[in-house]
Amino acid sequence: MFGLRPATSSDVEFLWGTQHRALGDFIAVEFGTSVTEQRAFFDEHFDVDAHEIVLNEGEEIGFLFYEERSDHLYLGNIALVPQYRRRGIGSAILAKIIDEAETAGLPIRLQVLKPNPARQFYEKRGFVVIDETDHHFQMIRHHRI
Repeated sequence: MFGLRPATSSDVEFLWGTQHRALGDFIAVEFGTSVTEQRAFFDEHFDVDAHEIVLNEGEEIGFLFYEERSDHLYLGNIALVPQYRRRGIGSAILAKIIDEAETAGLPIRLQVLKPNPARQFYEKRGFVVIDETDHHFQMIRHHRI
């Protein structure tokens, strides 16, 4: 259903466009930032090499960032271009990550911007809110014992 490949510097514009379409409106609401300010922040802080490009039959349809940390697996982002949302691809990606966490015996942690409806996506898959900041919900999915 999907494939992954490492992101490279040639993917920056695709990554930015996908990030902006997925989160730009939520970022603007939460932080009051313009597109120009969001792009400057992206250019300064987005680690291209830490991401993977999500592929569907060779077509670039999104990106993924997650990493194993000392006591949990951290899910930084799953972002898909609009025409590939609500097709089960995000669920399949998350199922892969959940399987990896289960195999490693680790919980998964993430954060979601407060206005982002992705919170419900994660809650339906066993994540619970454990804390919040001014702008984010901190969530965890415990591994099964």
